Formats: sequence, C-alpha cells, structure tokens
Amino acid sequence: NGCCVHLTAGVPAEAIRAYACMHGMAENVMGSHGAGPLERLMIGSVAMDVAEHSTLPVTLAKADCRVGEFPAHWVDWLVPIDGSDNALRALEYLVGHLIHFAEKPQLQLLNVQPGHACPKSQIDGEAVCADAIALLNAEKVPFSLHIKVGDPVANILETIAKTGCGHVVMGSRGLGLLGGFTLGSVSQAIARRAAVPVTLVK
Repeated sequence: NGCCVHLTAGVPAEAIRAYACMHGMAENVMGSHGAGPLERLMIGSVAMDVAEHSTLPVTLAKADCRVGEFPAHWVDWLVPIDGSDNALRALEYLVGHLIHFAEKPQLQLLNVQPGHACPKSQIDGEAVCADAIALLNAEKVPFSLHIKVGDPVANILETIAKTGCGHVVMGSRGLGLLGGFTLGSVSQAIARRAAVPVTLVK
C-alpha cells in the first residue's frame, strides 16, 4: 500500500469531499482538531463540516489517542444501536473491516432507552438490538450488550470509559428517541467530546 500527497486550493471541506468523490475513496480519516488559531481555519471545524456533508464514512482521530500502541484485537469497539437502518449500516461497515483481523476484537453494543430504568427498558433495548445481535452471531464476532437509560451522549461517553473502548463506530443519522435526541445530534456530540477515534457512517 502506497501513500500519495496531493495539494489543492479552495474551501477545505469542499475540496476534501470533491477529491474523495473524484478518486473513489472508501473513507475519509481526519484529525478532529488542528493548530490554526486566530486567522487560520481550525481543522476541527473542517472535520465536522466534512463529517456532516460527506456521503462517505468519516473517521475523526484524536491527538491524544493511544490505540496504535496496542495490538488491534486488544481494542474494543463501541457501536451505539438505536434500531435505525443507519445504525445497522454502521455495524455492517465495521464487521466488513473485521474480516481482515486475524483475531477479532470485542464489540460493545449500546442501546440507550428514554425515561427511567425499569424491567421494560431491558426488554425494549434487546428488541431494538435484535438485528444487530443476529448479524454479529452470524459473523461470529464477540460482543457484549449494554442497555442504558437516560441521556444518550452521557451514556455513550460513560460506556467508553467503563469498557475501555478504543474506537466508536456509529450512524450519523438515526430514529431519535421519542422525538427528542436524534442520533445525528448525538453523533456530533460524541465526535466532539469522545477521547477516542469516532467513525461516522451514513
């Protein structure tokens, strides 16, 4: 595998999207923050613009991420599932990458239910994740299922910390929770606040 450097001019986010489309790229990988104070564009704003409008999956890497220090199969992946086709596509995208791993890492599936914790929350969460669970079982990918209740962003960030996940893969749009949070707003918040790389899949 080779590496090419290309120089271009124009609005950064537009130029990145146009280049990726023109050259048939499969994914954009970008730093989530840049070094452009004052008059220079922050690459953080460029990265979020690309993530918001790109038709390709976009991975936002973090400057202090330590994932590369460990073997790939040591790093757990977190996939939030809300029952939307987009969330399932994100999981399918990840599973497609895992076929290249000699040893498959552990996946952490997370569903966040609205309201307050009750026995029905667990049942509803498992029902929402049924297709995702079936996919992982069929592909023999090891996983753990987490059903949480409350704020999606807070629960995703807490699960990253508690499980030691080194990467998040999630849909950039979803069904939302009872007309409240949409996965789009959640995905943007996670992309900005998570300390680990985040891949957003359309």
